[in-house]
Amino acid sequence: MLLGLDVWVSGPQPIAGALLAAGLWFLVYGGIWFTTAGRGMGLGDVALAPLLGFVLGWLGWGVTLTGLLAGFVLGAGVGLGLLAFAGASRRARVPHGPFMLAGAAVAVVVGANLWHGYLSVTGMS
Repeated sequence: MLLGLDVWVSGPQPIAGALLAAGLWFLVYGGIWFTTAGRGMGLGDVALAPLLGFVLGWLGWGVTLTGLLAGFVLGAGVGLGLLAFAGASRRARVPHGPFMLAGAAVAVVVGANLWHGYLSVTGMS
């Protein structure tokens, strides 16, 4: 509903970027699901990905890419922690959805600043 209000107030410019971001997130998560035959990612994660991609894409590409990367970084950090400190095996299954949501939250809060900082450090801004 808030996105509809934003279209009414600001115009429909972010819709194309949001749809492309949703497609990108679907391709990433769907690709992982497809290439691992469902062992590396669940269908729930694949279904959640376009929604998060659309919302973050509405906010911009920096936020979108930061959210995508942050979910994997957070998940990897917890996975390594489980291996190192909790005695989990490499075959332990950990849901990725909470890390997707946490990465999206990080991106909404600090994603634009992180993206601009990255671009300025690499000289691409």
